[in-house]
Amino acid sequence: MKFFKRIPFICLALIWSFTCFYAGSFSTYVHQNLCYSETLSILGENSVKISNSGEPIIFIKWAKFINDLPIAGYESNCAEILEYVKQGVKNEF
Repeated sequence: MKFFKRIPFICLALIWSFTCFYAGSFSTYVHQNLCYSETLSILGENSVKISNSGEPIIFIKWAKFINDLPIAGYESNCAEILEYVKQGVKNEF
């Protein structure tokens, strides 16, 4: 009989844990999307500038820069990619 008195508390604990888990997953998902959006925005803006410059040497440097991005498939770290892009754009272009 004591077990049945605990069922509502167990259910509430399970509901609370699932809610916290999905809230954390959602916030991580949003943060990653914002990071990738910023990275792509920086790359896009600079790609347009470089393509409009008409200088082949800068275009070759840009291609090498893009090729050297620290991308490792689904294990890529967006913060690392964003930092690489910001530093490279600031220092080279």
